[in-house]
Amino acid sequence: GDGIALVDVSAGLKQLAPAARRLAVAQLLFTAVAMGAAKGIEISINQTPFALQLANGVSVSLVTPAELSYLKQG
Repeated sequence: GDGIALVDVSAGLKQLAPAARRLAVAQLLFTAVAMGAAKGIEISINQTPFALQLANGVSVSLVTPAELSYLKQG
């Protein structure tokens, strides 16, 4: 592949508060990175593209490891 993982999730992601949503996406991201998706992930919810709002207010459709590195545990 091109180093990008495509992750389709349920609508539950939208129900989370923004900080919790970023944490959930970070878990998906770092799992995907560990499996070889070095460039990051693109998320869809029930096949509809989803943009994650970062802590700085910017919304991104491609979430990269650098953007959420501050959430990486250990």
